[in-house]
Amino acid sequence: MNARGLVPRSSQESGQSFTEMAISMVFILILLAAIVDLGRVFFTFVSLRDAAQEGASYASICPDDTAGVETRVRTSSNLPINLLDTGNILVEVFRDFVDQEITVRVTHAGFSLSMPFLGGVTIPLRASVTDTIITFTLTCPP
Repeated sequence: MNARGLVPRSSQESGQSFTEMAISMVFILILLAAIVDLGRVFFTFVSLRDAAQEGASYASICPDDTAGVETRVRTSSNLPINLLDTGNILVEVFRDFVDQEITVRVTHAGFSLSMPFLGGVTIPLRASVTDTIITFTLTCPP
């Protein structure tokens, strides 16, 4: 104990706090990377769902125009990147004329995670929207 009543620190104690900080920072950075990836997955899923909704809305008026539905899905959004115009996106249209329903399914085959220790893992994302067929028209809106 010195004159001020404080116990002097040993040289080993100063290294202990640095080691604890280094170990905890690894876990915090892994958690932060996982949160960023979950945010990217959620944003991409919402974009896919919105594109499927746009396609289903168009298909409810023009159920026989499969090419028009796919064009509508692929051109529904181009911000922040043109995700829907890539080759990884699959657009499927299912018609059920008995129940008067049409389903548009948009699948992103290879969404890659950005976490560095996962080594390029890709996951499939799928959004599906079912809508009621309103009318059968020969001329579809642009």
